Amino acid sequence: MSKSFKFSLHRVLKFQSDKEDLKATDLSKSKQQLKLERDRLKRLQNKKSDHLGRTETLINGDNSISLEKLRASADYLSQLNEKISSQNQKVQKSNHEVEKARKDLVEVSKNRKILEKLKEKQYQDYKEKSKKEERRKESEIALRRKTRNNDIKDR
Repeated sequence: MSKSFKFSLHRVLKFQSDKEDLKATDLSKSKQQLKLERDRLKRLQNKKSDHLGRTETLINGDNSISLEKLRASADYLSQLNEKISSQNQKVQKSNHEVEKARKDLVEVSKNRKILEKLKEKQYQDYKEKSKKEERRKESEIALRRKTRNNDIKDR
């Protein structure tokens, strides 16, 4: 083989591979953020559940609970509900970001795979062409030897 294979779109393939790595990193970060937001939501829901349990215990255990304590409890519960609602929106937003990052990664991966298939096809074509060239040279050498041997015999 006279020269080695060189893929003409090597730089584009390298760019796509690097881009894929970045998109994979973005997806990972988005997933981490989603987990963080879900954990925050779970903590708020646990606070609400604990508060409701304590309030129920106070009401059932003590018949003389003051109206102020009930109002304070209701206000705290209202604040928790607002925080939970807000946190639900953050979870949904993070979920959308994860899906977008996943779609971006899939798209970039498809592009890279297309280029890799093209590279493989070009490499196979190169190998076939090289083999043909090698066989042609061998045939030419064999023909020269035969011609030379015939010339020597004829003398």
